[in-house]
Amino acid sequence: MTKEAIQNLIAKGELKKAIEHLLGLTKNNSDHADTHNALLLNSSRLIELENRRNQGTIDLGNELLTKNQVTGAILGLVNQLDADFWAAPATHSPLEELRTAPLLLDFVKKHGDAYEHDHALFTEFGEAVKKTFGSVKERDLLRILGEVYTAYQEIPHLAGAFVASNQGKWTTSQWVDFKEEVFEKYGEVMSAQDLARVVEEKKKWYPFLNDFIYIKGGQFMMGAPESDSLASSHEKPQHEVQLSDFYLDKYALTLAQFAEFIAETGYQTDADKREGSYIWNDGSYKKQAGVNWRCDAQGSPQTDGQQPVIHISWNDAIHFCNYWNKNLGLKPSYDAKGNLLNTEGQITTDLRQVYGFRLPSEAEWEYACRAGTSTPYYTGETLSHDQANFDNHWGHTQPVGRYAPNPWGLYDMYGNVWEWCQDVFATDFYAKCKNQGRIFNPLSTQNGDSQVIRGGSWSNFAQRCRSSHQGKDRPTFRGSRYGFRVAFVPPPGSWTAHSTSP
Repeated sequence: MTKEAIQNLIAKGELKKAIEHLLGLTKNNSDHADTHNALLLNSSRLIELENRRNQGTIDLGNELLTKNQVTGAILGLVNQLDADFWAAPATHSPLEELRTAPLLLDFVKKHGDAYEHDHALFTEFGEAVKKTFGSVKERDLLRILGEVYTAYQEIPHLAGAFVASNQGKWTTSQWVDFKEEVFEKYGEVMSAQDLARVVEEKKKWYPFLNDFIYIKGGQFMMGAPESDSLASSHEKPQHEVQLSDFYLDKYALTLAQFAEFIAETGYQTDADKREGSYIWNDGSYKKQAGVNWRCDAQGSPQTDGQQPVIHISWNDAIHFCNYWNKNLGLKPSYDAKGNLLNTEGQITTDLRQVYGFRLPSEAEWEYACRAGTSTPYYTGETLSHDQANFDNHWGHTQPVGRYAPNPWGLYDMYGNVWEWCQDVFATDFYAKCKNQGRIFNPLSTQNGDSQVIRGGSWSNFAQRCRSSHQGKDRPTFRGSRYGFRVAFVPPPGSWTAHSTSP
């Protein structure tokens, strides 16, 4: 592209397109490395501006000021490039151009590695490539698809680790080092501008996901063995479960986090709308007017923001999940009736189609709680008061994270608060799962009037804190023992594990 064409793009306000062309012309050109890095910096400024605009965190005046600054900077860079540069623009072979072509990148994003098993799909794509790039050997096309697919799977992981290791802030020098590291490992399978966009996307997620643990999917035996005399009948039979990857918050949701939700949305909890919440009073569990999420286990005002929020219903929990989704520009995980939604806004019961924040399924909860163990507790055969808050030992909740985490880094999976799960309670669900053999991402959606709760609470016996124990309550119920923990499944390619389970 000529200098005049670049200047015309800038004059028309098409800054991103102008930068993309300039990056292509200056990459791998040691004489213009400083110009290339300056272009990357301004590209990052535009991406950050776009993110802030989408989040509504920038006013029009500042937006125009930033655009004008970037425009001036790019025009200055264009004018600094000498006549020799414009006379001999960088060229690339058809295969190099194919590697970063939207045609190929869009194909990989849409189909992943399906071409490996779908010959018709591969052949159809080969014909599309031929029309644009001429004849390409099938072996070369397979190699490039494989390289790009691998890169697009792994680069977001590197970007997330980069953001996390730098705690969401980095210098231009650190960014350049990271870019060079990625390109050295994978080649330039994406433009530097696209890589900058991936990093900026991770930066957006960082404050939210800093406390989330990546749980690598796998198989486990769910439920209680027949030999467990403490288990209820609906905790049996044990059955084999296969789960996909997901994230789970290290902690139950805190009072401080829920207070932000209320302040920003004005949401009215079920306790607010239904004449209070239930507390332990004179030897029984009774509803008391005026008690809500702001209160402690005795119904008095709670002032410690690191306490788990309590007096929370299942309905309240899913509204909170949608709030976090909205804050990050994601689509809601739930409709107004509590049904799970896919990315098209359609009701689904397939957890693999739901991206964003939601409650964990009880299978995900138990898998994460067990953390590879098969004993009644991840601590072994017994549970002590040095390991969890249960059996009315303190008479109330304790701040999250007070006790040692389980082997995968999750805190307070036993005791402190019951944690709402996604599933509808059904006494025969485990038996149905058993009859299907190994079951993938199970979720009970049968008709029922109660949701599953897990983990026990500060007032329960150790028996109810076992990894397999399954409690239940109505979705509107709330009380001094009820809180929740948030699960998260990122949209494809949008985040990575910076804190992982073994």
